[in-house]
Amino acid sequence: MNLEVFLNLSFYAHLANLMFILFAVYFVISNFSYLENMSAEKKIYVVLLFSIASGVHGLSHLGLENLYQYNPMGFFVRTVHSLM
Repeated sequence: MNLEVFLNLSFYAHLANLMFILFAVYFVISNFSYLENMSAEKKIYVVLLFSIASGVHGLSHLGLENLYQYNPMGFFVRTVHSLM
């Protein structure tokens, strides 16, 4: 893995995006009773916002993989495979 990835702001923007997504998931889970009572239109907005957030996060992964060969899933799979 190219350790230079940790020196770039794009990596930290990626982590910030992940934290915001996790915060949003926590917010949805903790306010689920409120979300059940929302209109269908507002529920669609929530789903679309999650779609945009996950799409941006996925594009960030693509950029990190291409520029810095940073692939955390590949690292995890290789580590688990070496333990077996």
